[in-house]
Amino acid sequence: MPSRNKTFHPYILLLFILAAAYLPLCTFYFGMKNDAFSDNFPNKFFISQALASRHLPVWNAYMNFGFPVYADMGFAFFNPITWLFALLGYNAYTLTLEVLLYIYLGGIFMYRLGRYLKFETSIAVTVAAMYICSGFFAGCLEYINFLTSAAFLPLVIQGLLQLFEGPRFKSSFILAIAIYFVFAGGHPAIPIVLLYFIFILVVLLFVIFKNYRNNAKKITIFLLLSFALFAVFYLPAIYSYITVLPYYARNNGAVQASYTNAGFTFTSWLSFIFPFATAVNQHMFGTDASMRNGFFSIAGFICVICCIKKATPLVKVLLVTAGIMLLLSLGGGIKVFIYNNLPLLKYIRYNGEFRVFAIVCFSIIAGFGLQRLATEAKYARLAANIFKVVLAFGIGVLIVAGITGYGSILATLHKIAVPAGVTDRIKTFLQQGSFTLFMCISALLAAIICLLSIRTLKTGNLNRLLVITVLDVCLNSLLYLPVTGVGQKTLGSIQAVYNTSPANIPIPPLAPVNTIDTLDPVTTGLVGDITYYNKKIGTARLTDYPSYFSSTDKFFSDTAAVNEVIKHPYL
Repeated sequence: MPSRNKTFHPYILLLFILAAAYLPLCTFYFGMKNDAFSDNFPNKFFISQALASRHLPVWNAYMNFGFPVYADMGFAFFNPITWLFALLGYNAYTLTLEVLLYIYLGGIFMYRLGRYLKFETSIAVTVAAMYICSGFFAGCLEYINFLTSAAFLPLVIQGLLQLFEGPRFKSSFILAIAIYFVFAGGHPAIPIVLLYFIFILVVLLFVIFKNYRNNAKKITIFLLLSFALFAVFYLPAIYSYITVLPYYARNNGAVQASYTNAGFTFTSWLSFIFPFATAVNQHMFGTDASMRNGFFSIAGFICVICCIKKATPLVKVLLVTAGIMLLLSLGGGIKVFIYNNLPLLKYIRYNGEFRVFAIVCFSIIAGFGLQRLATEAKYARLAANIFKVVLAFGIGVLIVAGITGYGSILATLHKIAVPAGVTDRIKTFLQQGSFTLFMCISALLAAIICLLSIRTLKTGNLNRLLVITVLDVCLNSLLYLPVTGVGQKTLGSIQAVYNTSPANIPIPPLAPVNTIDTLDPVTTGLVGDITYYNKKIGTARLTDYPSYFSSTDKFFSDTAAVNEVIKHPYL
């Protein structure tokens, strides 16, 4: 990984890193799991079909007797990229391509942020790899709307820093566009917490940097201009949500005590060093598997620790911000207290995804640390010593876990040997593998990475360390993808379901609702309810889609009324 590249070489290199870290996805053979197709695809498919029929796609009649697509806060209706793919034509393959594009955009924006912060090109590429191959992107792959917002976080940070450094209209405009794309990602959670994230950064930048305080009036004016521009850009969405919100089934907020197991728990912090250990199919981490992984490379984690000593002002800002965002991502009683008392947070159910704000800060700090490795001998020795501690810890874990968990490891290996196919063996391994086995695998990989890094630091070859770091995040991404991101079903089999859908938007038949065909539970869990695709209006039950009217909920709770209505055609 040379330190000097031609203009486009870093972007090409990021493509190779993306392909390596997300190989199962990039082959377009295996499909994404769960929400990716069952919750995120239906409205995309509808818009694509409506445009092909030259219809204005504002009302999806196939969603629980109908729902206004433009006011669906769980759908990226106001995102220009959505419309680009809708015009191209949504199917299982283009949805996969869209997800890969967002991950790639996250890498591009992080790379450009690194270059803005004066990182060497190779370091900026490595920092970008840390971000897009992190435990957030690999762990939340099925939640597409999280990724669509997270891709633009580096651009928000760069826009904010540029505005503080040189407050002018151009800086305000760039920041407004960046904030718009986060909000247009298709899920309200990350946009809401983005406001807290920006507020924390702004306060800390003013507190820690004297020159910013001296120019506070001008900075504040252009910062307010950014939000004014954003409000103008996002006004159609704001108007749409406000008009529909009184009739929306989820307009009263969440009962936070029911979602205490939805955060990035303290035990999940183990993933900063041993990410695959958190993939175990057990409840010991107190949260969903997609909310447990915060990995962004061992070298990155060690550089963050090293940067605490003699931290620069910007590193201090990022460290404090990351700490606060980790607090906001916690579950349990902490979540209940915070989310019941701070504005807007009561509407948020799952909050483990907010670890992405800490990860983006940690990745930037790691970039500063990698820069210091090349110029400060004392810093390099400190990093080498911490690598040795992690190495010793990893070897210790291997020894203790190998001795105490020998029986469970053998039992798991015997279970894996039973299925004949490779995919079935992987499924058995992930579902029945013990924590001991997963911890051993993660500790072994960490020990190897640490050993290679220590030897590299002795030679002073920074570029080799960067390569090792990129390999580290790519390997751990590949290991974690089958847990929450990529399933056993092929894209071809998923597309075969969509191929049964009539083309465009036909006139629906006058058939009783209770005669409308259904899918088996397995297929429904994969792609969603058949009513999203059969182009027949009406359903005998409330389908599992997050957005619907409170009146729809009330109707389906009246069994007698439902049983009478479904005897007749909807129209």
